[in-house]
Amino acid sequence: MSFFKQSICRLFVFMLGAIALSACASPAEMQNMVVSRQADAPVSSASPFKNALAIARTEGGEETNPLWTSEVGNASFSGALRTSLEQNDLLAANQTSSRFDLFAVLASMTQPLFGLDLRVESSVIYRVIEKKTQMTWFDDAVHASYTATFGDSPLAVQRLRLANEGSIRENVKEFIRRLAETQPPTSSQPVPLSSEERLRNLQKLLDDKLINQEEFNRKKHQILKDL
Repeated sequence: MSFFKQSICRLFVFMLGAIALSACASPAEMQNMVVSRQADAPVSSASPFKNALAIARTEGGEETNPLWTSEVGNASFSGALRTSLEQNDLLAANQTSSRFDLFAVLASMTQPLFGLDLRVESSVIYRVIEKKTQMTWFDDAVHASYTATFGDSPLAVQRLRLANEGSIRENVKEFIRRLAETQPPTSSQPVPLSSEERLRNLQKLLDDKLINQEEFNRKKHQILKDL
């Protein structure tokens, strides 16, 4: 085999290897899911949520199998949510003494099997509970979608990752927008719940798997102690 043919063969093998590596699925990157400060929906200084949220728990993320499809891991989702809240003046500086607890469950990510333009739909259940009263201020599923085109990347695995990231980013953005418009459950000074109601809400959190048994027992003990 001539030197020229050997060089062509080596180049061909190198290109095949590069394509194979680039075709491996990669997980969504946290920094690409962060919602920067929203100028069109700022949190007012009078908002009860301003610098008042602590992320109590996030669930539902899925780790990526490089040989399958790109997914959104729970750690990346939680990190993106935390940074987004911080950049939009919603995250409490002291998480332990915050006014509200935020629970977020990444319920579903609907991904296409193939296509030039890949559209991913995300559904996240957000619940905001005031710690002192155990009153629920926000409890709803937020749906969002994002489409990554062939122009964004010629590689399908990369387009899917971009669509995943964009869908989560749009989801958190919509949550922030809706939270900024949320009014108190009853009045500007909510009436504290009875111990029975607080225990019932706490049980619902456990049933919905938004808190674990240890956290349930600790909060139940505190409620009973306040009687």
